[in-house]
Order: sequence, then C-alpha cells, then structure tokens
Amino acid sequence: AAKAVISFGFNHMNLNRIEATITPGNYASIRVLEKLEFITEGIVRERDLIKDKLEDGIIMSILKREYIQ
Repeated sequence: AAKAVISFGFNHMNLNRIEATITPGNYASIRVLEKLEFITEGIVRERDLIKDKLEDGIIMSILKREYIQ
C-alpha cells in the first residue's frame, strides 16, 4: 500500500519530495520507510505533543529522482 501511495505522489501528483515524521522508538515505521528507500535527514526536537509530553520527530524523505519504480 505504501508503494502505491508513493508511486501516485510522484507519477500522478508530480511531487518532487515525500516526507515522513516518525516518533523515535517507532522502529516498525522506520524500517518500512528504509525498505522504501527513504533517507533519514535528522531529528526535530520536541515537535509533537503526544499524551501531554513533547516528543521529538525523525524526518525521513525520498526524492523523485531517488524513487525506484
């Protein structure tokens, strides 16, 4: 399903970049994005308020030119 969304974004919406923000410790989501060839760009500190606590966010992205169809 994730591959279809990425393909649609690049091929039909003409996006140049797709970005995801993941909470550190969400290893399953990180692994899925790594398998889809997303690159880790960095960490945004205290980005999201989750259960009354500010959590960091890991920024991962893929560019259209990096996309393997």
